[in-house]
Amino acid sequence: MYKRNQHLKKTHQEYLKDIEKIYGLNHGYELLTDYNGMDYDIKILCNNCGNKWTQRAHRFLNPKNKNKIPCSTCNRNVNVRNRVSRIINMFNVASNGEYELLSEVVDLSSQINVRHLFCGYLYTTQIRLFIYENDRCPICTFAKRVSSLTNKIKELEGDKYCLVSSFNSEDNSSAFKIKHMVCGDEESVSVNDFINKNKRCMKKACSNRANKYNFKRLVHEKYGDEYIVLESYKGSSFEIKFKHNTENCGKVFKRKPKYFLSGKSLCVFCQRRSSNAERLIKSYLTQKKLFLKQSTILMTVEIKTL
Repeated sequence: MYKRNQHLKKTHQEYLKDIEKIYGLNHGYELLTDYNGMDYDIKILCNNCGNKWTQRAHRFLNPKNKNKIPCSTCNRNVNVRNRVSRIINMFNVASNGEYELLSEVVDLSSQINVRHLFCGYLYTTQIRLFIYENDRCPICTFAKRVSSLTNKIKELEGDKYCLVSSFNSEDNSSAFKIKHMVCGDEESVSVNDFINKNKRCMKKACSNRANKYNFKRLVHEKYGDEYIVLESYKGSSFEIKFKHNTENCGKVFKRKPKYFLSGKSLCVFCQRRSSNAERLIKSYLTQKKLFLKQSTILMTVEIKTL
């Protein structure tokens, strides 16, 4: 770096030698006026870009920008190249070798054409969105979201529901159409409502809340063929007839649906012959497909299969 007070007075030729020492022999700068002193202005021509400007002689030897380039145009071009290089490097890191950049980049707001090498799809986006907001191939992103939603539906409901229409893969509030395989009904529901709010088929026959359309189904789902509903559902607090469909019983009795479904009040005849503990154990082992051998005094359990 040139020191201003190193020499008190220089000739024009000495000043030119100082320029060569700092910027090299082929520096590309040309003085259009003679040097008269460090505190006097000189006019300079940059042969690299054609820019002309005037500044103090000592300032020319000590540029203040970080690139140490006296020509403002060349300095700006270097900054642009450095900025573009950094942006392209960030793109390469973000793409992880899966995307190809097909457009020139000026800054982060540049619109670019990108090719997804996996599927070959070409799309347009803003490079800022690609780097910072994970804006990727819309075809493959949609396919992943559909696959993810399909797996989530299967995880929550098994084979009871299936996805039958597309949806906006970037918006959880967007609606998609599902089919209830039990009743065959199709209806629209948002991703958020289905996954987080447990919104399901709105038909009364498919509801998990007891009504005259679904009561027999709810009884069968809970107790299988052990109990048969003999009368129509009239309300949760109105008694109706049930049959205990077993070899040891086969009796008909009346119970309130709300207590029957909760398991608090089942066959009146069998409840008199066994304790609550025995009934709970029997129900549990029956669900686990275990074999029961019962006496009037002691219940013993022989485990056949786990």
